[in-house]
Amino acid sequence: MRQHHVSLIHSFTRSITSGGKVAMLALAASLAAGSAAEAGTIYLQSPSYPGPYSSFNSQKTTTLNNMAFDNFTLAAPDTILNITWQGQYRPTNNGGLEPAPTATDFLVEIWSDAAGVPGAVLSSTMYTVAQTNETRIGSALFGPVGIPAVTSTAGIYNYSLDITPFAAAAGTQYWLMIQAQTGSTNNPAWGWLSGGPAGTTYQVLTNGSGSFQSGNRAFSLQDTATPVPEPASLVLLGAGLVGVAARLRRRRSNS
Repeated sequence: MRQHHVSLIHSFTRSITSGGKVAMLALAASLAAGSAAEAGTIYLQSPSYPGPYSSFNSQKTTTLNNMAFDNFTLAAPDTILNITWQGQYRPTNNGGLEPAPTATDFLVEIWSDAAGVPGAVLSSTMYTVAQTNETRIGSALFGPVGIPAVTSTAGIYNYSLDITPFAAAAGTQYWLMIQAQTGSTNNPAWGWLSGGPAGTTYQVLTNGSGSFQSGNRAFSLQDTATPVPEPASLVLLGAGLVGVAARLRRRRSNS
């Protein structure tokens, strides 16, 4: 399949988290997600930032329409009312300074599963960026593959969104898709940050081709409307680590 203009960010070092993708108890969630877990966390993939992390582009502009998906399964039936996640804005050129956020809206969708890949849209709503409670929580350096100098800066953001209620069945695999709507330019690029445990992301590119990429995305699901997590709580996830250098990879194919 032909692939155009896909950008992703990989950390220089690998996350050491491991294990299957399962719904997690609120008690375990509270250790990693602070106040968000107290509000009824029913699924958690803790953000890797500010430790080693990756970020896959999931952004729509006039020229790009990349989408990143991550799957989840709940152990018991529940109604999802809130989603939290982490993302980053980065300049598309090496050496760029941290850009200002540019998303005006976020498209949030839940898809069915079709033999291990996203199948059909079950829920789709466009939310204003204000509704997502976009909050800057830090920054990290990155650089293109093959260039030792890491001189560009990405801004890291947390999001907490009360969604249109979605009734999820027990033991059923779903796919979550979050896409920033950033207008007429792809600079800066918006990417969905990685989270544990270990796993894969499914990414669909502008030309419609899809493939699996290494690493889960950072998000949690709540069955109650959730207060915006304190930025300090999110920073504590890294156990005092500072922002990690990451590198930009572009994949192109001519056939």
